[in-house]
Amino acid sequence: MAEVEKPVEKLVKVEQASFKILNFKVTEVAMKIPPVNTKPNKLEIKFSPSGEYISAEGLFRLTFSFNASEKENKNGVYFKVISVTNFKFEQPVPLVEIPDFFYQNAIAIVFPYIRAYVSTLTGQSHQDILILPLLNLTTLENPLRENTVEVETLMNKEQEVG
Repeated sequence: MAEVEKPVEKLVKVEQASFKILNFKVTEVAMKIPPVNTKPNKLEIKFSPSGEYISAEGLFRLTFSFNASEKENKNGVYFKVISVTNFKFEQPVPLVEIPDFFYQNAIAIVFPYIRAYVSTLTGQSHQDILILPLLNLTTLENPLRENTVEVETLMNKEQEVG
């Protein structure tokens, strides 16, 4: 009788994240869909992330701008969504000590909200639902890092933290 190999059990230590999302808000929306119900041609998608960080409180505000428009049709589909998401670090750290994984993960956390928002908005507008593809947004890590500034207080008091 052949001997059956037993699976090797491996213990993996799972650490709790050092930050959490406090809230997500869409702060600006622009949408243009032509009245003729046609499927959009190839969409050109652009992202612009930026951040404000209060190191004394460990609060990080991610402003994420999303634009989509038809490449070859200036009068075609157009979307612009700007969102603000507030994160809080478990332990406040200086800006330079924010872990690398935060910049990637913060964007990865926010993007599904943007996708759902765009799909819901187009569906509620009695248009063909625009479903954004799943995207690898790791290339936005450096732009977010480069566009993050340390502040004493968050600039726009309209989007209160909490």
